[in-house]
Amino acid sequence: MGGSARVEERPSREGRARVASASHARRAVLFLSAALLAGVAVFHFWPESASAEQPSTDKLAPAEPAAPSAHLPAKPARPVVDASGDTPASKADTPPLPSSLEGTEVDGSLDVDDEGHLILSPRVIALFDYFFSAGGEEPDSAIRARIEAYARAHLSAPALDEALDLLGNYVAYRKAGQSLAGLDSAPPRERLTAIQKLRRAHFGDDAEALFGAEERAAEVAIEKSRIAQTPGLDTEERDALFAEAESRLPEAEKQARKEVTQMLTLRADEAILREGGADAATIRRYRESQFGTDAADRLEALDTARAAFKARIEAFKTARAQQCGTPADAQCETALLEKSFDAREQIRVRTILSMQGN
Repeated sequence: MGGSARVEERPSREGRARVASASHARRAVLFLSAALLAGVAVFHFWPESASAEQPSTDKLAPAEPAAPSAHLPAKPARPVVDASGDTPASKADTPPLPSSLEGTEVDGSLDVDDEGHLILSPRVIALFDYFFSAGGEEPDSAIRARIEAYARAHLSAPALDEALDLLGNYVAYRKAGQSLAGLDSAPPRERLTAIQKLRRAHFGDDAEALFGAEERAAEVAIEKSRIAQTPGLDTEERDALFAEAESRLPEAEKQARKEVTQMLTLRADEAILREGGADAATIRRYRESQFGTDAADRLEALDTARAAFKARIEAFKTARAQQCGTPADAQCETALLEKSFDAREQIRVRTILSMQGN
C-alpha cells in the first residue's frame, strides 16, 4: 500500500485499537470460522446480513430489533446514512442509496492518528464491507465511488490519500479473491493459508493490522475442530486442549466471547426466576445486581421493543390469514409484508416465520 498510513504501535493506542476491532473481530470469526469448517472458500467480502452478530453484555441486544438507545453502554455515535447518500458533502457525487442501506449506521470507521495518518485496523475493512454489502443492488464501480465520496467527506490529506490507496488495493483483492472458488473442497487450513497469501500479496505488511486478529481467531477455530475430531481424548483432556487453543485468541475476541457467555447466563438465570414465579420487580432487582441501574433500564427498553415487535408479527399473521387465505397466496403475503415492515425488518420477519414453520 502506498502512502504512510500508520499501524497503531504506541502503548497509549492499544486500548483504542482493541475497542475499534472488537465488533468486527466478533463478526469475522463467527462467519469466517463457520465457513472454513463448513468447507466454503471464503475471502473478506461477505454480506452484512450474513454476519449474524452475537449479543454482548455491552449491547445486550435482543433477538428482535430494538432502539439504538438500548445499548449497554451507549456506543459512540456513527454517521447515519440517509436516503440520498452518505453525508451532505457526498450527496452530489453518489446515486441514491441502495434500499438495504437506507437509514442504517455506517459500520466501521476511518480513524486518524495524531499526525493525520489513517489508522490501519479491521474497522477500515469493516467500513468497506458495509458499503460492498449492497453488491447485489448496484455495481462495484458505484460502490467504490460511494466509498470514495465518504472518505473525502470525512478525511483530509494525508489520511485521505492513504484511504483511497487502500481502497484500490481492496477492490483488486476482492476481484482476485474469485480465484479461491476452486478451493471449496480443500481442507480448512489450506483455504485459510490461501486467503492469507492473497491478502499479503495485495496489502503487504499491512495485512496483519487489517486482518491479523480475524486470522488468528480462524486458526483457533480450525485447531479446535481438529481437537474435537481427535480420537482417544477424554472430556478433561479435550477441554484442556480447547482452553489452550482459546488462550491464543485476540484480546478483542476473548472479551467478545466473555460478553456472550455473560449474556447467555443472564437469560438463563432470568428464565429460572420466571419459572419460579418471579415478578417484574424481582427481575429488575436481579438485573440491577448484575449490571447496575442504567443497564437494567436499557434491558427493560429491550424487553419492551422485543414485545412490540413480536406483537407486530402476530398482527401480520392475523392479517395474512384474513386477507391472503390458508395457505397464504404468495403475492398477497409479500404485499402485506412490505406494507407492515420496512426492508430490513422483512428479512428478519421471514426468518422468524420460517423458524416457526409459518
